[in-house]
Amino acid sequence: MKLLLNEESAPICPKPARTSRRSVIRRYKYLMCGCFLGNMETATSFASLVGLGIIAVLAGIYARRRATVVLPAIMLGSLICRFLGLTLPDVVFKTSFLAGALIVFIAGLELDIHFIARCKEKIVLTAAIEIPLYLLIFYVVLHILPMPVAIALMAIMVASNEMFVLEVRKTGDEELAMYGIVISVIEDAFAVFLYTLGAFSSPSIFWRSAVTLLDEKGASLFILSVSVFILSLFLAKPMSRFMIKLGRKDTKVLLTLLYMIFLITLSEAIKLPEALVVFLGALALTFSGLDEETFEIMESYMILAVMCFVAALPYYIPGKIDLTTFVNAMMFGAALSVLAFALRFTILSVSSFLSGLPPRKCWYLAFTLANIGEFGLIVLSGLLVNRMLPQYVALAAMFAYGFNLSMMCVIAPNSFRILSWLENRVPSCLPRIISKAHERVVVFLGRTIEDPTFKEHVSELILSVSLIYVFSALIQVINVPVVSYVLTILVMSMFIISTYIVFQYISQHFEMLKMRPEALPSLFVKFALFYAVMYPVLGSFKHIVVERSVDFTSPIVMFSAFVLSFIMFKGVKRVGLFLGHHGERERSSDQSKVDRLSTLRDYEGDGEPNPS
Repeated sequence: MKLLLNEESAPICPKPARTSRRSVIRRYKYLMCGCFLGNMETATSFASLVGLGIIAVLAGIYARRRATVVLPAIMLGSLICRFLGLTLPDVVFKTSFLAGALIVFIAGLELDIHFIARCKEKIVLTAAIEIPLYLLIFYVVLHILPMPVAIALMAIMVASNEMFVLEVRKTGDEELAMYGIVISVIEDAFAVFLYTLGAFSSPSIFWRSAVTLLDEKGASLFILSVSVFILSLFLAKPMSRFMIKLGRKDTKVLLTLLYMIFLITLSEAIKLPEALVVFLGALALTFSGLDEETFEIMESYMILAVMCFVAALPYYIPGKIDLTTFVNAMMFGAALSVLAFALRFTILSVSSFLSGLPPRKCWYLAFTLANIGEFGLIVLSGLLVNRMLPQYVALAAMFAYGFNLSMMCVIAPNSFRILSWLENRVPSCLPRIISKAHERVVVFLGRTIEDPTFKEHVSELILSVSLIYVFSALIQVINVPVVSYVLTILVMSMFIISTYIVFQYISQHFEMLKMRPEALPSLFVKFALFYAVMYPVLGSFKHIVVERSVDFTSPIVMFSAFVLSFIMFKGVKRVGLFLGHHGERERSSDQSKVDRLSTLRDYEGDGEPNPS
């Protein structure tokens, strides 16, 4: 063996070098760090914790400063995390999918039917001025700014966050606070309407088809919406009675959640937008009645879902965000936030002032509602999913949301101080001019809106035009020739009634001009309201009658149309009289309650002046 294993054939085995304990420990540490960094799941969890920590720190700062809402802190923190490449836990993204349905659902539940019935004239007039102003600004902005920027701006300012209106309650003006909440809910309903018709996804098509609301698509949408509302009423009424008898909080919440999930599933089945179906179902539940405790629990669920939705929204933006894009979007978002505040403040100030609110209340209401609401973010998320916004525009819109609400957290609680400061800085003649203008507006509205005959005619006209929409939608849905023939004659009859109502009132008003020439502005406004109601029907009349196979030159058809007009006008007239007298009774009873309360306060001596 020793001869076979000589030095040349023996393998070369160098001596291992001695390693110190410190080098072994160092190599072990490197190995453990490599294993830790190599485990992607652990690294992702660590990044999620860091991201949540950033958002929590910003939210804590906002809460420390006693901000009205912490949603801007969540948005800004999430934008920073998105820029740094940090992720958020999956539970945030899973919970955010319920935010849209819960926001719309709570918006429908917030309507106070009794308050609307009591102040319906001012509410309707404010909405009737605010909505055309918004559409006018939308139309102008589309022709001034680039298309993506214009769409993003109008999407984020379509509705407001009513949490700032609750600051009004701290002053003791409960009625103004409720008024602001109702206006905010009406804005949500208007946003649902625009979102359903595709005003933001295809604005050019929306403006071309805005007049023709009774085409095939609009008619089917109308009849499906009415059917959903009626079905929701049939479901909500027994469910509400059952919950009242049951008295269990957990079961009430469970039934309400199941009802909302049923509405979401129904929207997928009938191919209608989820926001529209859920909002109509919530309105039906409001008419049926929902106790305050269940509403507060559902509202807490909504707040949780909205927080997750706001945190997850920046992650819908595709691509990597570099520093230049991030900084430019931040500066552009600051400009958009100021522009959105100025436009909303102007719209709300003009609409509330022309509806008869005192000037100080108008400015205060405009200060508290001139913010960006969460429904604008829902529209923004839909635009991001459809890839309709560039990266920098989407980032700027999200920064605008964060900056606008941060600014409102400072402005809303100090609105009275700001107004007092402005009153001391403006020329002394300006408050007098505004006060005189307000007096003239109140007198003008007293002659125009408070006219019981005018209310009666408006109620009749709205009812007859609504029946035209219903019959026209049924014509588009039902393809039976005999039924379509009868419905077409009914449409013609209701059109005759609508024309007669407008002619009757306008002719009476022309006779009044001989005795009172100052009634001419009132006549102009009333004619404008009549025209606004009748315009869609006039623009779509060729789709209703002209293109149908009904020969209206036939004496039988013409006689049938006039007979039906006479019969249905009797019913429309009774409804108009009932609504007019019902409103007068409510107003007289409310005025007597106010008089009794004021007398009691004067007697007890504990009445304090209202700061508004």
